[in-house]
Amino acid sequence: MSRVGGVRSMAAPSLIGPLFLLLLGSPESRSLRTSPAALREAEILRIPVGPGPAAISNRECTGHEGFCAAGLAFLSPSDTLYFYDFANDNLKVIALRPTARVARLLPGLGGLRAENETPIAGVAGGDGSVRLLVATPGSPTRPILWTLEHGSSAWSRAPAADALSASAVLRAPERDANRAIDAAGVTLGRDRAGNRFVEIQESWSTHVLAKYGPDGRRLAQAILPERPVWKPLAGGTDKWVTPGGEVLEIHVGPRWMVVSSWTVGA
Repeated sequence: MSRVGGVRSMAAPSLIGPLFLLLLGSPESRSLRTSPAALREAEILRIPVGPGPAAISNRECTGHEGFCAAGLAFLSPSDTLYFYDFANDNLKVIALRPTARVARLLPGLGGLRAENETPIAGVAGGDGSVRLLVATPGSPTRPILWTLEHGSSAWSRAPAADALSASAVLRAPERDANRAIDAAGVTLGRDRAGNRFVEIQESWSTHVLAKYGPDGRRLAQAILPERPVWKPLAGGTDKWVTPGGEVLEIHVGPRWMVVSSWTVGA
């Protein structure tokens, strides 16, 4: 009630408050509209291309090979990166903590691997053992599984049934309830907090690395740089997700093999 000119009248309710709240939005709606943070790249290791077993082989592809790749890389549960250098025929064990470095070299398969056979997948156990799945390009349905126990220099061949079982596990696509959020991309993995990292091709020349929360919201992103490919990697990926939420990337150029780490920037 208000009094105007001595006459009592009803005051019109103010719309300023509700309109202000509507424009401002609730805390929940504001968080949904927050722009994704930036994922930033930091180079953590360079291994030169050149002669010697500790370097990356500089053997060029001739164009006559059925399949030519620089090597195969995979990440262990203990945040150790393994790189099988095909031409040098050794495994470079890359420790990431406290600083990235080649901690040791492990022997490759040598004469156990036929000339037309290529490692297509690998996995390292928490005990330091390594398993390699090897197949002939174009015929991956009959793989061979080799195991190198921790501290050993001799590879042992697993039975054919174990090789087929390992192939189904190592090469199976990821399936989960949130598959729809990366229908146009490739799921790279999850961290221990349940965040998913996805590489999405937005156009023929634009690839985006995106981090999604457990609720499906895009939390961070980056446009991946275009890189000239000297020789690709086998195994279908050049990126891996650590439990702590880093995305590791390997890029092999004519002078270096570069290991990068993608994390949420400030």
